[in-house]
Amino acid sequence: MLVPYSTFSASDVSGHPRNEEVWAQVTQTKEAVLAHLSSANDGIRTHALKFIHKLVYCFTVAPDVRG
Repeated sequence: MLVPYSTFSASDVSGHPRNEEVWAQVTQTKEAVLAHLSSANDGIRTHALKFIHKLVYCFTVAPDVRG
């Protein structure tokens, strides 16, 4: 089951003392990349979109294609 990224929060992570700190950094990075999507500079928007595309691609589970 895939869960949308926006439904997670720092309270969902546990087990390691630095999880909340890391989660805060991930959230800060996400906000920065999303802010670049509304940039007036075409190059910045393009790179932000490429980054998001590659991130989604990396975390997408391939279907089982074995016959």
